[in-house]
Formats: sequence, structure tokens, C-alpha cells
Amino acid sequence: MNTTGYNDDVLASCDRLLVTTAVAQTGPSFEWNGRHPALDFVNTLDERLSATPVERLNSYAALTSFARQARLIDPNIASGLLSGTTQVEGKRVLGETLAFRELLYRVLRKYASHGAPDASEIAALNKRLARARLHRRFSLCPERISVTWDEPLAPDRLLWELAAAVDDLLLQHKPGRFRKCAASDCGTLFLDVSKTGRRRWCSMVNCGNRNKVQRFRARIS
Repeated sequence: MNTTGYNDDVLASCDRLLVTTAVAQTGPSFEWNGRHPALDFVNTLDERLSATPVERLNSYAALTSFARQARLIDPNIASGLLSGTTQVEGKRVLGETLAFRELLYRVLRKYASHGAPDASEIAALNKRLARARLHRRFSLCPERISVTWDEPLAPDRLLWELAAAVDDLLLQHKPGRFRKCAASDCGTLFLDVSKTGRRRWCSMVNCGNRNKVQRFRARIS
């Protein structure tokens, strides 16, 4: 069962097209090179390894837009969250979300480097994921089983959805397929779903093409 947040047609075409072409473009702009919503989430700190990283999740509204564009929530839920969440609640959720993102990045970055996360990091991640699972409910219908939440319009719904995406990433995919872009100045993480398991670049349009140009110039110099 595909639980990545993207439909099967989108996933099948990701190696040929920029993922951004398959995602609604209303609201803030995000990059979709992670091949999984949880990895797209950690990549929302753009230019991570530079001296001046760019924060794409700079408000609760931006966080809501990300969740909608990643198809973790639908437009109606997004609208309900934006209208029903106070500024104080939104600020709290955003702060917790960014802390969760950075914890997740540290864990996945170590796997991408063929290492292992610290026990304290694993414990902190388990704590965050367990808190979200407390709110998860299953809707049982004759045609299908779907996941819902005990408070569908709670401000924390976005955190719960992201935690569920992380659950899916960790349960459905081998850590050996987690990658960091091979460019030394790029911190993008992605899921390598290629048949050979040799994908190196976050995007051939960006880092991959830049590397080709650099190699070409080196050969003719």
C-alpha cells in the first residue's frame, strides 16, 4: 500500500520530472526532491549547509501550506486549521515542528552517512512519534480502512500528520536507501528508490547538472 502522501503516478514519474510539477503551487514554494513527505519536510530548511540557510517554514500558515502541498491534508482541513488556530497556538506548534524537523534531520543524516543515531536522539524521536499516535484513529468502512484523528482540526494536527509520515518512512523503507545529496555544499536528504540504489543527486536539474558542468570544464582546462 502506498502511504507516502503522493499518488502512484507521481511516484512513478519522479525520476523523470521535477516533483514540483506534480504538486499544487498555491502558497509558499517548497522543493520536492526527497521522494517522501518526511524527507521533503526535513528539506524545508533550504541551503542548510550555507552560512545563510533559508527557513521555508516561517509561520503556521507556511506549515499548513506545506502539509497541503505534500497532500498530508486536504484544502478543507487546511482552511479549517488556519481559521481556527490562534496566533499563540500557531507559534507553539511551529516551534515544536521545527524542533522535530531538526531532530529528524540529525537521525536521518546519520543513517545517510552509514552511521547510527545516538540513543538520546532515538529516545527523543520515539517520544515525539508516540505522542502523535495517541491521537490516531482508524475509520473502518466496507470499501477501505483509513486513518483519521481524534481532533481533526486541532492545531497540532500538522505535527501528527508529519509524525505519521515519519512512521511510514521508517517502517516502509530501509535506512540504507536514505541519502544525502553528493554535492558537498548541499544538505538535501532523499529516498533512493532507483533500481540500482545509486542515485547521487537531489536533482539532476540542480546539483547533478552543476557537477556535470564542473567535470566538463575540468576536462577542457
